[in-house]
Amino acid sequence: MGVSFLLEQTKTASEFVDADLTKSVKSVKAIARRMGIVSTLAEERQIGDEATDFYTKRERWSSETRANHSAVSPLAWWTDKCGKELDEKRDYFPLLAQLAVMIFTIPTSSAASERSWSIHDFIHTKRRNRLDAGRVDKLVFIYYNAGNKDAKTNIFYQLNEESESEDDNDDEDTTVDDSSADSDDSNASPSSFANINPYSYEGSEEHKFEC
Repeated sequence: MGVSFLLEQTKTASEFVDADLTKSVKSVKAIARRMGIVSTLAEERQIGDEATDFYTKRERWSSETRANHSAVSPLAWWTDKCGKELDEKRDYFPLLAQLAVMIFTIPTSSAASERSWSIHDFIHTKRRNRLDAGRVDKLVFIYYNAGNKDAKTNIFYQLNEESESEDDNDDEDTTVDDSSADSDDSNASPSSFANINPYSYEGSEEHKFEC
């Protein structure tokens, strides 16, 4: 939250409390590395400098300039800065702009969190309350992804696909066995059926009835 407050062009550094401003700049570096925006120490130092230069210059804006910048949303303001080379005179901060766009595109809604807690409540009930945290997370992960039937990476989709392929192979084997049995019967000579007693079954005792 401190990072989004820092990157919003309508805010001022005076609205931060105690050391929150310094912590927010450190968070900018950490989040940028986690999201893959920076990968080296030099880039991490650069995005930290861009954040410092941004809020320092923002403090020197005139009331007219601040009013003009406040007329657009933070996402639109930072989107205009993306893809531009570093230019402090024109408020171009390339690395910081990428991070700002990513942050301001996150929907400000708790629906996903509420849905997650609802699934946790369904898995970890009053009766089933001896599950450890790791097992609960795994069950929640499986339950959530099982409902995503359109995902090709769904494990249930992959298992179902494998089972169908195995069933097809079994059907092919059965067809081959049946065809081979039919061919054996067709190749049998008539003399081979001469000694067969149609009134008896192989492996069973014959019952004779006297009149």
